Amino acid sequence: TLLYTIKFEIPRVKMTAEDLEAEIQEEREKGRKNWDHPISFILAAVGSAVGLGNVWRFPYLVSKFGGAPFLIPYFLILFFVGMPILGMELCIGTFFQAGDADAFGSMNPRLRGIGLASVFAGYAITFYYCIILAWAFVYFGESFQATSNIPWLENTGEYFSEVSMSTGNITGAFNWRTFVCLIAVWVIIFLCLFKGVKTTGWVVKFTVPLPLLILLILIIRAAFLDGSKDG
Repeated sequence: TLLYTIKFEIPRVKMTAEDLEAEIQEEREKGRKNWDHPISFILAAVGSAVGLGNVWRFPYLVSKFGGAPFLIPYFLILFFVGMPILGMELCIGTFFQAGDADAFGSMNPRLRGIGLASVFAGYAITFYYCIILAWAFVYFGESFQATSNIPWLENTGEYFSEVSMSTGNITGAFNWRTFVCLIAVWVIIFLCLFKGVKTTGWVVKFTVPLPLLILLILIIRAAFLDGSKDG
């Protein structure tokens, strides 16, 4: 039996706070952009962690897998696996002041694949989330009509199939409406990112609190509807 042992050597660097500040300042002088304020970074981190799945998918999974008992393993994984890994990644990024691949590769070249995998995962999530946002844009545009003319009132499933399918309908006509909305989504993403964290920092100050505010308004509104106590 052959035993293969891979030795990961993580350099032990003794660095004071002054040395770290000097290194960060050196990176800034090289042209690497940093967040204008810690609040911007925190909002960006919250925005990347809290999204459609938290509002739409998570309550469905809780109901499907037993309600409150499902929260027991969920919180165990959250506090003992998810949050420690998140803290580790934040510390690594702050210390090395680099992207995912370079940060993990600085510890050991063999770990560079971890950073590349996280970048690939980010791209994969972005691609399918853009489609969902395009559908939302279609619904948003159609909602500016009289209530009696809203197209999905009669058959919600059929209308969603028309919006979501790339061919549009059974005749094979191209769904230009969804395509234009998808292009609009990518243009907005470009405008939010083309100057790096400088523009992103301002964008998250608006995009992260706004959905929470809207959700709070909807909850208050729903609480005053007939039958809300039964719900």
